[in-house]
Amino acid sequence: TPAYNQDLSEARVESVKDFLIEHGIQSKRIRASARGERDPLVRTDGLYGRDLERAQARNRRVDMSVKYLHDEVRD
Repeated sequence: TPAYNQDLSEARVESVKDFLIEHGIQSKRIRASARGERDPLVRTDGLYGRDLERAQARNRRVDMSVKYLHDEVRD
């Protein structure tokens, strides 16, 4: 269902965000959003079998940005 997929998307985003924070990226530098089924990279309408699996796999992604904070960079 769309609600289930949204939950999966949110969990995926949080997992990647946690990974970045654990590896030294400040949380205030990370911008992330979960889109679930709202913003697919590829359409899955009319696809079946392996073609559907490939399309769905491409839509399981995390889009994030990390801001560069030049004032906080130290030598």
